[in-house]
Amino acid sequence: MIDQVLIHRAVRAGSLSGEDQKYGVPEQKKFPMPDADHVRSAIKFFNYVEPRYEEELAKAILTRMREYGLTFDDFTVGEENRFSKYIPEDTLSHHGILGQKWGVRRFQNEDGSLTAAGRDRYAKKDDRWIKRNADKIEEKAYKKSKREMQKVQKQLDKKYHVTSENERNGRRYMNEYNQNLAAIMNTKVSNIASPSGRAVKFVAKRGEYGVHMALADQGYDMSNVKNGVWDSGRVAYKSKVLEKR
Repeated sequence: MIDQVLIHRAVRAGSLSGEDQKYGVPEQKKFPMPDADHVRSAIKFFNYVEPRYEEELAKAILTRMREYGLTFDDFTVGEENRFSKYIPEDTLSHHGILGQKWGVRRFQNEDGSLTAAGRDRYAKKDDRWIKRNADKIEEKAYKKSKREMQKVQKQLDKKYHVTSENERNGRRYMNEYNQNLAAIMNTKVSNIASPSGRAVKFVAKRGEYGVHMALADQGYDMSNVKNGVWDSGRVAYKSKVLEKR
């Protein structure tokens, strides 16, 4: 298993161009639903949608559910999930009273959290997906960031009074460059997620130029990961893919 930070390489499953993605919120290009697993993820993370878009997302989820042949027997919806109020009444009358929880108990608990089998199932899907897509995602994000990073480099050269290429190898210069690179690249992958619903993030490397690609849970505070070091203090050095344990 490759060394790991909640963080784990990833991107939304499906076309890398994004043209074929079925977004729950097209305006923001968020909550892609190219397959049944992504519909489940959209429901799981429904509370992260901005209130002004929640009705639009709910309608999109119900549409995709019909398209993929999903029913509420396929996953769990808890009372605390805002999507529960958009469940059709005919579905409620068939399955029980409002607030009842549904799900495949093998993969999800009643509160909507994943069981050990569910976590293992999605971990395997993420690993396969990463192997297929990680290099392409990182390369594309880096290319989109090059122009902005040229400006950053000029600012750093001025800040550290750089007059030669060798002077750019200083630890402080390198760390600051990597931090800026990770921040800019993260803006290029804001609409990408793995099959499990985790978001693609980049983290600055330590001791060498570049970034780690990672998978982070939605809402994870990336300030806890700096220069390839987890909030626990464990160093993630030279590992290509990181994943928080």
